[in-house]
Amino acid sequence: MKDSPIVTQGKVINRRGDGRTFCVELKNGKQIIGHMQLKHAEMRDTIVDGDIVRLEMTTFDFEKGRITEVIKP
Repeated sequence: MKDSPIVTQGKVINRRGDGRTFCVELKNGKQIIGHMQLKHAEMRDTIVDGDIVRLEMTTFDFEKGRITEVIKP
């Protein structure tokens, strides 16, 4: 049985060197790596520092999450 992902929000701190991943700060102050699916590549180019993003995280790895939506402030 597959566990449902944890859905949360975070603030983009900066774009990492590869240009495809982001450093994201969660509401509790923890910083994680945020990444996007290839089908959302056009959305990746619109993300800037300070944007609020919606993330999905697994229950197995709390160090990274998939960015599913950009919520402009």
